[in-house]
Amino acid sequence: MNYQHLQVALFLSAAVVSLPAAPQVAYERATYKLTAEGYANFTGAYVAVGDEPRDTTNTAGRIDAEARLLGLAMISHGFALGPRVTLRGSTTDTIDVGEYSLIGIGRWGRVEFGRRRGLPDILTGYGPNAYQFVSAEFGPASGPSLDPDGGLQTSLLTQGLRDQINHLTSLGITASLFFDESPKIIYVAPKTHGFLGGISFSPNADNAAGDYAEVVQTGLVYEKYWQQNVVRIGGTYAYADGAARAKSATVTDDLHSLSGGVALTWHDDLTLAASFTYNGNTGLQHRPGIAAGAADAYGYAFSANYNRGPWSVGGFYQAAKSEGDSAFRGRDALQALEFGGSYRFNTQVRVFSALYFYDFDDEGGQVPADRQDGVVLLLGLRLAL
Repeated sequence: MNYQHLQVALFLSAAVVSLPAAPQVAYERATYKLTAEGYANFTGAYVAVGDEPRDTTNTAGRIDAEARLLGLAMISHGFALGPRVTLRGSTTDTIDVGEYSLIGIGRWGRVEFGRRRGLPDILTGYGPNAYQFVSAEFGPASGPSLDPDGGLQTSLLTQGLRDQINHLTSLGITASLFFDESPKIIYVAPKTHGFLGGISFSPNADNAAGDYAEVVQTGLVYEKYWQQNVVRIGGTYAYADGAARAKSATVTDDLHSLSGGVALTWHDDLTLAASFTYNGNTGLQHRPGIAAGAADAYGYAFSANYNRGPWSVGGFYQAAKSEGDSAFRGRDALQALEFGGSYRFNTQVRVFSALYFYDFDDEGGQVPADRQDGVVLLLGLRLAL
């Protein structure tokens, strides 16, 4: 662990946790409101990797922290305008500005201009994203999480293995590029008769897994409440133009990614969810003049979470397949299984733990060195403002 990165993360973490102990800090007048919030996640892990020619074990850890500031000024006729800025740091990166945008809110919905994820449905707090169904509610509510595509488990693996697995983790959970943070214009419609919809456009995706120019992301969900129960159903779709960002060595085809899911919460305690993603053979990288392989990319996942008082327990199963390198036969394949739990002391302090199993085949796992499996045991502490 880089000592300088550790100092940076500890400094930001200390700034977050030294603020007054409340769910968030808000200063409000008749014509404006300023809201500050933040979190710090401390995670340690024991990692066991089954790899050829021998198994390996090691310990790892990281700190992730973020501070957020939202200011809104009432203009007229129920219209509000203001900035939202986040400052984040970790033991793997330096303190830097994260998301930032100018927000306009009215009876007609919300518009944002700035560097943001494509489908943000809340401005403050740490609630689950309405457009994602399968999740690990026992993990951190923000930052790298224990969700199948949350990245916290895989961040503690070696870089090569981590990158290969992360290429698959969104399949079955959301449309690809769901976590893309890039300059965007976003429109979120007001929730009407249980429906919540949004659309975003980016002129240039910031995505390490492929070279894309324009990106359009859309989502629509429907929620139905009765007694102490909730059912939520919907999906997301992403289109990315890969033709305009071709490199000299490779070309990335246009991407079409479709995802859908359903979640049922019963008596406010038990939540069952299922979702899928289908990309077909779009978004593949290949050498210019040589057609990409025809292997489809798809995935599915299931989760169960139970919350009672300060306790949360649950788990998920995920299966995903995608073309890894179109120059070789076979597809990359991932199966992942996770169990975990957490205990919340109050609204600011929570401890969490999880056991993450994975089985990864590189290009079909045709030789033993391409078949890897392992387990990550995590223990963490979350402090939130």
